[in-house]
Amino acid sequence: SLRSSADLTPKLSLKFKQLRKALSLKSLCNKAPVNYIAIIFAGIWGFSFWQELPDLSSLLGFGLILIAILLCSPLFKKASPTQAP
Repeated sequence: SLRSSADLTPKLSLKFKQLRKALSLKSLCNKAPVNYIAIIFAGIWGFSFWQELPDLSSLLGFGLILIAILLCSPLFKKASPTQAP
């Protein structure tokens, strides 16, 4: 398993560089909730590697983070009406 984690490290490093680049191109509304997704990943990793089960408050927090990401998503934002010349 040590070898597989060594193979994974350069891939993760590239993904974090891509994430950092993507976050530098977006507005603050889009950046802030996405920064908190690390908390969700920590919960996933804790469950995957150490069989830790999140409690109710953690699950509620995960849900709030996902809702914030969706609310800031361009898919859920209303388009502003175009102005006639």
